[in-house]
Amino acid sequence: MLGSVAVPFGLWLRTHLPETLHAPEPVAAASATPQSRLGQARSHWRVMLLGMIVLGSGTIANYMSAYIVTYTQATLHMSARVGFIAETSGSLLAIPSVLLGGWLSDRHGRWAVNSYGNLAFLLLIYPMFTWVVATREPLALILSMTVLAVASNFIVGSFQAGLSESLPKMIRGSGFGTIYSVAVAAFGGTTQLVVTWLIHITGSAMAPAWYVIGATIIGQIAFMLLPESAPVRWKAMPAAIAMAATPT
Repeated sequence: MLGSVAVPFGLWLRTHLPETLHAPEPVAAASATPQSRLGQARSHWRVMLLGMIVLGSGTIANYMSAYIVTYTQATLHMSARVGFIAETSGSLLAIPSVLLGGWLSDRHGRWAVNSYGNLAFLLLIYPMFTWVVATREPLALILSMTVLAVASNFIVGSFQAGLSESLPKMIRGSGFGTIYSVAVAAFGGTTQLVVTWLIHITGSAMAPAWYVIGATIIGQIAFMLLPESAPVRWKAMPAAIAMAATPT
């Protein structure tokens, strides 16, 4: 049912997006000599690798959110209904969070939204999980998981726009698709297995938090190494450079 709604919506959305094929490249500038797709991928291996690391980090957080109902029942020994409410409320509020982050990055740049947004999420993980594990109260679980879902999704729109802008047009679709598929399959596909195993061997309800914290730290480093790609920042660069070069 959801897929039957998503496909028409996606097609409608695409018809209302501006075409950027003939627009100048901001970060992923075209090479002076023609390159094959493989050559362009090799030239942009650093961005692709960093993008895969960021996506892997974010996927772990996202799939941990999808594991909340099981975590609530099996580890916290609370009702499935509470876990379902916590997961659903986080997912619903994540939608405006994604839109807000993307809107801010269009106006102020991708790097700041991505780096500081991910850092805020990183700083929230430990206190939110500690509150839940210590109290085991429904309100604590619902509020904590909602806050974490909103914080983790705040950077999604900004990052995905930035990764697309950082790849040249010839490999933008195939490069993004490959990075996304590999990261989700490798990290998202193993998250719940790894989290269950960690809880089993440590006996600690905080094990998922430490796993997400570790992944988010690695993602934070990758975010800080990614180039700025927002058109608003790219267009401002020549003017800023000219002003700096003008003698006073």
